[in-house]
Amino acid sequence: MKENVLVIGGYGQVGRNVCLELAKAVPGRVVAAGRDLEKAEAFAKTTDGAVLARKVDIARAADEGLFDDVKLVVVCIPQESSAFVESCLNTGTHYVDITELYSFLSLVEPLGNLAESRGATALLSVGLSPGLTNLLVKDCVSQLDTAEQAEIYLMVGDGNEQGDTLNELMLDHLAEDIVIPEEGSIHRYRPFSDGKQTTFPDDLGRHRAYRFEFPEPYVLPRTLGLAHVSHRTCTDSRFSTWMMHALSSVRFFALLRFPFVKYGMRKLMAATSGSDVIALKVIVSGERGGEPVTLEAAATGRDVNVNTGRFAAIIAEEIYSGGYPAGVHHAEEVFELADVRTRMEADLHFW
Repeated sequence: MKENVLVIGGYGQVGRNVCLELAKAVPGRVVAAGRDLEKAEAFAKTTDGAVLARKVDIARAADEGLFDDVKLVVVCIPQESSAFVESCLNTGTHYVDITELYSFLSLVEPLGNLAESRGATALLSVGLSPGLTNLLVKDCVSQLDTAEQAEIYLMVGDGNEQGDTLNELMLDHLAEDIVIPEEGSIHRYRPFSDGKQTTFPDDLGRHRAYRFEFPEPYVLPRTLGLAHVSHRTCTDSRFSTWMMHALSSVRFFALLRFPFVKYGMRKLMAATSGSDVIALKVIVSGERGGEPVTLEAAATGRDVNVNTGRFAAIIAEEIYSGGYPAGVHHAEEVFELADVRTRMEADLHFW
């Protein structure tokens, strides 16, 4: 009987928060899974039976028998292929993914027909960014007669623990240009270039944020009908952010193709300390009543892993309960900010 929730990467920093949140709703039905069974079992033992453990390697071809007792899969780790997702959807198993890689999301988006034919719902953009940012933008768009553009700003404090996998992903992003379709043409940016200042609420002050690889500029023009979407990021340390910009300006990150340079950057990132603050801000411009209007919305708090896990768990719990359209969707195509705000307010302050 398909009753379990399989959380891939469920013993990781985000995954364990997803498991703990979901276990409040369906205790004994949440399975923390990944390649390292010992880590999965060690985490499961701390939950007094609320979370179970299983060994699953999604980098290898999935045996569809894996999904015999699984109603929903939540993936908290990066993927390079859509093979696992295809196997999941082919068995009618619902799917939720928190990845921030558009290169991967673009492989899953075309699976909509498969999902519909099997009665499965797949939700993408289910993290803080993309995810909560998408819903903040949608909430602003809903208050306008017409919306033209959105600016998205993300601050992640240097003290947030992101783990080896995410640090490796960030290094890969740094080594490649950002290529974004904008207003009918293609624009290319170096990571941590094209800076723009913005003021974050909650006494976080004014910071200069820079371009980095996130999916919203690719997704939101299609899902929300916006002509232009930009995404910029920074840390809570103005010096750290400026240093990344300076290194990008002299094309230092091109050296990341050399293993010893990448190793040194990996060590430097692992040693970084600071605040665990997080802040998301969106600015949406358009018209209302024939007049130009600009709306802003934001959320601030601490601990990116706890809040990412909670957002993903809220969405996953809803999909598990059923009643949502089959197919492949991004979060803003199915959910509203009001659907998640009350529970997210446990750790986030909305502005």
